[in-house]
Amino acid sequence: MSKAGSHASLALSRRGLSAHSHLDDGAASKVTAMSDLGHPYYPGPGPGLGHGPGLPDLGHGAESTPFPYPHLQVRGLEVEARRSKRQLLLQGVSLEVRGGELMAIMATSAEEGTALLDTLAGCPSRLAGRVHGDILLNGQCMPRRSLSNRVAYVRSERTLNPYLSVEQTLYFTNWLRQPGYQGAKTDTKDRVAALVEDLGLEQVRHTKVWSLTTSEQRRLAVAAQLLLDTDVLVLDRPTAGMDIFDTFFLVEFLRQWAGNAAGSVTGRAVVMTMHPPTYEIFTMLSRVALLSKGRLMFCGRRRDMLPYFASAEYPCPSYKNPSDYYLDLVTLDDLSAEAMLESSQRIEQLADVFRRREEPLSDPGAPAGLPPSVRSANVLKQAAALLVCWTVYAQPGALSRWLAHLVLAVGLSLFLGVVWWDVAASDPQLLLGDRIGYLYAMLVVLPWPLLLQQAGWGDTWWRAVADDIRDRLYGRLVYILCQILYGLVPSAIIWAGYVVPAYTMTGLQNQATDPNAFYIYTGYSLLYLVALQSLLVALSATLRSRRAAGLVAGLVLLPLALLSGPLLHERDMEPWLQYAALGSPMRWVLPTLVRREYASDVVAASVANIMCRNKQVQHQDIIVQLPCPPPNVTAALQYHGLGPSLDAAALALLAGPVGPASPVGPAATKAALWPEPGALAWPAIALAVFWATFAVLACFVFPLTALRHRARRRPTSHRP
Repeated sequence: MSKAGSHASLALSRRGLSAHSHLDDGAASKVTAMSDLGHPYYPGPGPGLGHGPGLPDLGHGAESTPFPYPHLQVRGLEVEARRSKRQLLLQGVSLEVRGGELMAIMATSAEEGTALLDTLAGCPSRLAGRVHGDILLNGQCMPRRSLSNRVAYVRSERTLNPYLSVEQTLYFTNWLRQPGYQGAKTDTKDRVAALVEDLGLEQVRHTKVWSLTTSEQRRLAVAAQLLLDTDVLVLDRPTAGMDIFDTFFLVEFLRQWAGNAAGSVTGRAVVMTMHPPTYEIFTMLSRVALLSKGRLMFCGRRRDMLPYFASAEYPCPSYKNPSDYYLDLVTLDDLSAEAMLESSQRIEQLADVFRRREEPLSDPGAPAGLPPSVRSANVLKQAAALLVCWTVYAQPGALSRWLAHLVLAVGLSLFLGVVWWDVAASDPQLLLGDRIGYLYAMLVVLPWPLLLQQAGWGDTWWRAVADDIRDRLYGRLVYILCQILYGLVPSAIIWAGYVVPAYTMTGLQNQATDPNAFYIYTGYSLLYLVALQSLLVALSATLRSRRAAGLVAGLVLLPLALLSGPLLHERDMEPWLQYAALGSPMRWVLPTLVRREYASDVVAASVANIMCRNKQVQHQDIIVQLPCPPPNVTAALQYHGLGPSLDAAALALLAGPVGPASPVGPAATKAALWPEPGALAWPAIALAVFWATFAVLACFVFPLTALRHRARRRPTSHRP
């Protein structure tokens, strides 16, 4: 037995409902011997169908008197396919289920079952388009919005936050969505503890989701929806990937949960899609609906299924599992043309037979009161929950992730510092361009490993976020805003670890005459790098992949990096390239920092103590070596295309078009000599605009793409 199966048996034994006691306890499960069923087409005792001569069978193991409420009815439901309006996923589907009943929908295509449950839950569907027909709850016709607030929906392949534990996942869910009952209820801590124990998750209570088995993750997803305490629960293939023990345990738990309303006039209605179950599990069901090609082949009580098909001249052979046999019977066989024709004719025949023999739905009676709506958290509560999730619940995973990024940042910074060690002494005459090379490498070349690491989370995280949004735990705009704002502090610390060590190792901070030079350099660098990171976050939120985001960002920023000055001179650029250069963050930060490092007083201070060999003066009989003269700073900047004319060109472009044959005039040159603090304010404003633009882009695009379905196709066969 699997680890999850052992938990299931443990939970069953705690409630006195172990698997064997359930099978053998005729009073608890209302077991009836197969010979007493009164129908010749029920299978006789055999392997997997009975317990041998004289032992009771499970013919009526799940039969019980349903509760009057809740009463869910579907009348004449037709669902168009989203991709093709001419194709109907569901045609004329009518069914009903009451409180205390467990209904299984077995479909030959997983898309049909998912579309039906999406419609019952009132949720947007990636498969379903227009919906026709009526859905009644307690006799009242329900719009989709009202259904979504009163029906708990466990989606197929629900991805949970991998960095939260089992208990944290339940508390996080309960914080954002709570039951609608306002009366005295059990404390949240007690409810969580009860669900953890009943669903066999006690031993993994504090285990992170990423290390759970498939069965444990599916049971945790069920527990999260059970916290809503709704009267109607729908589940899309909750047992997929489970072994027989875990499947038995979960179905038995749901059966008891549906009818666990002692002393009450209401139970709970459970509707689930599932693969063909074993016979023992099949007998736990109250109702069964069989779908093929969007039409009902059978819908009714489970005990009536075998007599119905027997009367339609398709009896179930002895020692055959009815669910397997009849689902195979209504499945289109495409192995050959003859088999396809024969199976298609059989499906049409069975659909026509059921349409003629289908019993009308029961009278819903006078409209009764509706179950209360689930309460959702407001925007402030959602933001607070996300903050607690990332700063408390996700630890130590998030902290170790940040520390790993910080170590990488410091390592890259030390590498830069070693390569450009003591730049002031190695290039005093500004002939080698070491200062520009260092700043270009710092701001353009080496940040990419860190940018890609901090651009976003992995694919599993994005799938978990998309599923949380589908379940309406929090809004799309709230999430992306919180991710951007809450990430500023750790990102600033990581980027400081990248910027500061290398700058101190180059010795540039020692030659500055301005006491604020270090803070100005650090502030500009951090603002620039955070702006680039916001671009990567926007692309990652749009494309759902750090690799794709890095590729697209590289294709966008590489041309902009070429226009930043050192690699492509301003005089070699066409006018349209000069306009494009204004959209480059490097274009605003790199010239500003370079000109501060090339300031006359800074360079003069760096060469004051360096003696030039070609500057020798003879005093009497002594040859004296003089200090090197200050280099021509303006010529050095102009040589690299980072001189004042670059700012003049930028201002002229902002004022009006400039042609290659019309040089920048004196007025523009004079305007380019920005006074302090204007020379620092304009690039800072530009970088802030870049950051805000990318952040707004993420907030605008993410809500449009947050619910995009996974690239991996879901299985379409009814087989696991």
